[in-house]
Amino acid sequence: MKNSKYIKVSVSERKPETAGNYNTEYGLKSYSKAMQLFIDDNGEEIYPEYWLQEVPDYEDEMKEMLAKCMLEFGRFKAEFGQGSKLELEIKSLLTKLKTES
Repeated sequence: MKNSKYIKVSVSERKPETAGNYNTEYGLKSYSKAMQLFIDDNGEEIYPEYWLQEVPDYEDEMKEMLAKCMLEFGRFKAEFGQGSKLELEIKSLLTKLKTES
């Protein structure tokens, strides 16, 4: 089962597309599509700077693609005897992703 990932969306950039409960810097708050604003538990208007939007988690796919890139760089090095800065950056990123998992 994949973990959920969330991104901060600035309210000044974009408001939620549907009414419902959203995580904000003030916690879980209701959003009224009709009134185009957030409401707290007491029915008072609140003005958060951001809300959290759930997004697909592509971390496993990214790791797999980076690993494939490393295989290709290995083949290239074997054939032409050269490494590259990009190869080192990919290795570093893969190491970070593996240690944070």
